[in-house]
Amino acid sequence: MIKANLVFNDAVVSNEALNRQTDLLTGAFEQACITDTDVIAIYLPNCPSLIEAIAASMLYGNNYCPINYRLTTAEVSYLLRDSEARVIVTCNEGYEKIKAVVPNEMTVILADQERGQITRTHTYYKLNHSEVAPRTAPALPRSRYLGTHMPYTSGTTGKPKGIVRAKKQRADISASPGLIAGALGIEGAGVALMPAPLHHSATNSYVQQALLYSSTLILMDRFDAEKVLQLIEKYGVTTAYLVPTMYKRMLDLPQASKEKYDLSSLQFVASTGSACPAPVKRQMIEWLGPVIHESYASSEMGLVTLINATESAKKPGSAGKPLGNAQIRIRANGIWAQAGQSGLIYARQPAYADFTYKNNHDARQSMEYDGLLTVGDIGYLDDEGYLYVTDRQSDMVISGGANIYPAEIEQLIHQRQDIEDTAVFGIPDEEFGESLICLLQMKAGRTLDKDEFIQFLRTHLAGYKIPKKIGVVDKLPREETGKLFKKKLQHSLADTPVTYL
Repeated sequence: MIKANLVFNDAVVSNEALNRQTDLLTGAFEQACITDTDVIAIYLPNCPSLIEAIAASMLYGNNYCPINYRLTTAEVSYLLRDSEARVIVTCNEGYEKIKAVVPNEMTVILADQERGQITRTHTYYKLNHSEVAPRTAPALPRSRYLGTHMPYTSGTTGKPKGIVRAKKQRADISASPGLIAGALGIEGAGVALMPAPLHHSATNSYVQQALLYSSTLILMDRFDAEKVLQLIEKYGVTTAYLVPTMYKRMLDLPQASKEKYDLSSLQFVASTGSACPAPVKRQMIEWLGPVIHESYASSEMGLVTLINATESAKKPGSAGKPLGNAQIRIRANGIWAQAGQSGLIYARQPAYADFTYKNNHDARQSMEYDGLLTVGDIGYLDDEGYLYVTDRQSDMVISGGANIYPAEIEQLIHQRQDIEDTAVFGIPDEEFGESLICLLQMKAGRTLDKDEFIQFLRTHLAGYKIPKKIGVVDKLPREETGKLFKKKLQHSLADTPVTYL
């Protein structure tokens, strides 16, 4: 199934070895009596075992849920329960981090793969350390369907929601790259570079396409700006997945570093995270040439648009035109809008199977109108059909390409007895696009210890969700119904008396 060779930490794993390991892991699934309706959770950092776990889940016909390795145990616990996963594939380090919240009935399969290492015993074993016998022949397909990625995204309530997409039949998988692979720059003889974690929809899709169609996939354990340049030169990378935050860190490298490496092999850079600021995109194009591509996308709808460097020069700020047979319409004031009129973006990409939210069908139904879907983004189409995204869901913050929902943080803070009210929202950040600020209204006579408060947050939240700025105000503005005037607060922040801690 896997056609690409894998490079990790400068060590090469052949596609034959990857397929052997993948086949071995499906044997562990068989021993665990996994059925095709079961969900497989994956809790691993970027490493070869993560690639094998993804491939094995697809091959075995199961929906799989990669979990962000940076989440706290409380956050992992929620995802394990809500996904109703029957089995989790992790490593020794990962299991030690989360064993307190792994349900007793869940089968734990440990991949003998420690972070940053490439050598291993070529075996998988269950928690009771009973070894899984290596196969003497390839496993027969157990299902005519391929398993699909079940990512978690957040809604306006801040609670993550699992996206369950209809499975594809094996027969529908093309032997050559299709629309989505092409939109990500994946082609048959290419060398693909992935420096980002794989729990995101876009990064997971990129890796899937690369495994199926590229000659080589280079996986980084974490992003490092100069290391990206080194890898492009060393392996002749033809396509890479990068987000605007990575662009900024690459641009901040010393000029000597930027000029040191031969980057001429690079033909395509895909970006589907937060919108790239026009000046940043322009600088990247001036440096790397016309290889920068950007898409409007979401976990629910997939890749909806595509714009290349030439178009970006003519249409600065645009997210591009519909990709393939995608439909995009703008709805404003209860009617479909005309060109140039701003409103809620509705779209559908038929290249992706339909989906529902796990355990939340009503939320899925509420986002559809006339066959199209919205994730709450605001924008407009110009008279040539180019999409411009001008706003996002009212409260969502995109920091370093990661979606953060302040309501989740606010709900946690509201549990405290010393705080009367709170507002968490995004403010501009040169490096991350946006960063979080947290304003607090203390209860009468109470004061706040900043270090204790941050430790409280870190106990329950991943590090990237911790606000960069924390301040105390006399009173937060709310209307009579209790709704917080958050946008008003954002716009008048400079004029609001705040005591920053």
